[in-house]
Amino acid sequence: MVPRLPLLLLMVLSAVCYHAALRLEHPGSVWLTAGWAVGLCALVRARTARRAFYAGIGAALLVAVPQLWFLTGIFKSMAIPLWLTLAMWTGFFTGTLHVIHRKGGIVWTIVLAPVLWMGFEFFRTEMWMLRFAWLTPGFALPAADMGWLFQSLGVYGSGALIVMAGTAIVLLNHRTALATAFLLPLILLTGQRPVIPAGSVRITGVQFEEALPEQLLEGLEAARTAHPGTALFVLPEYSFSGPVPEDFMRWCQQHQVYLIAGGKDYLRGRQNRHREPAYHNTAFVIGPDGTVQHRQSKAMPIQFFDDGEPATTQTVWPSPWGKLGICICYDQNYRMVTDPLASQQMQALIIPTLDLQTWGPHQHWLSARLAATRAAEYGVPVIRLASSGISQFLDSQGRILASGALPGDGEIVSAEIPLSATARLPWDRYPAPWAIYPATAMLLWALTVSFIDNRHRLALPLPAQAAGGEGAPA
Repeated sequence: MVPRLPLLLLMVLSAVCYHAALRLEHPGSVWLTAGWAVGLCALVRARTARRAFYAGIGAALLVAVPQLWFLTGIFKSMAIPLWLTLAMWTGFFTGTLHVIHRKGGIVWTIVLAPVLWMGFEFFRTEMWMLRFAWLTPGFALPAADMGWLFQSLGVYGSGALIVMAGTAIVLLNHRTALATAFLLPLILLTGQRPVIPAGSVRITGVQFEEALPEQLLEGLEAARTAHPGTALFVLPEYSFSGPVPEDFMRWCQQHQVYLIAGGKDYLRGRQNRHREPAYHNTAFVIGPDGTVQHRQSKAMPIQFFDDGEPATTQTVWPSPWGKLGICICYDQNYRMVTDPLASQQMQALIIPTLDLQTWGPHQHWLSARLAATRAAEYGVPVIRLASSGISQFLDSQGRILASGALPGDGEIVSAEIPLSATARLPWDRYPAPWAIYPATAMLLWALTVSFIDNRHRLALPLPAQAAGGEGAPA
């Protein structure tokens, strides 16, 4: 069993392991991520549920604040409530798990910990208004090195498995804990799910941020000259302030190529909350005939930004080379967006992105990391073209084929992309949404039990109070 360390030390241990795992990008990150879970799950040994709750919030803040410090440049002081909101869910986890351990014992704690974590984490990252996926533990794992189980379980299933391992290491005897510490992370690295190839296509993108149309045309022409075998060109999100201009339609027709470019698809007769013309943030697909052959709007506009109306449908583009899924920038964070595309047998995923230079290098680095996770989960190549870097073209295992630097205005990124026969859907797409319900039930039960225990404690004579008792989890 893990020694009874002070709560502050456990919080620091958990955070340091997470930061190291995220930065290392090496197979050893799996054991560091398990170390994060050990430090977090050891908080169940706090004297009261309330202390476990606040310690969980503290551990989460030690992770969130350094990684998301760039939010201060975007939201100023409002970044503080955002950090606290993210951390609150970790506090719910540790406070509830404390009560489960106190009332149900070791076995129930180990069994229910992954369900509790998956339910809270899926709700936190996918469902509610302030959903934010970047710091879920599965994203700290090195996607390109992960094996069959990670690719099968997906990011939420793998995170739940690591939490179960962390709980077992904390609560079991020394020999069992050591075996768990070695074997459970190891199986996440074992083997690879086979990917059936289905031809290839040369894709070339050009990084631009707030460029004029004539600059974009010059960039596309330079890219065509540098890579004459390119069949499909990509420009970033919001390359245009409206639909794709006619000059670009003619360019595609003249050179008999395809172009995916971001723009605005205005909704006739509708206004947004600012009483301005409403629009969809859209990726337009222009064909060699000079017409729009497909369009996909952003499904998850960024909260607090004027980022268009959410898409009403998601469909793959039946391109000449295969079925290509398209999602836009922030969409890549959410399995609720990418799973429907995978279920339509997409063979590659293309992500036009706007990442402003002013958001800083760390934001760009964090955002780029997610693309490799999506590639490994679905077993399809991912083409992420960002306005100012870090663009990445990845194969079906998340390995980098080509990348664009930050800052990289006008930088050309190109690779021959090997398509997959079809995407695979990770298994966690089934249990993760349903885990919200038992997780909520466990939280309500823990609050009720703690409230009753607290009332009993207050009713006891003072000497009995000094002998023990529990407080509420929050």
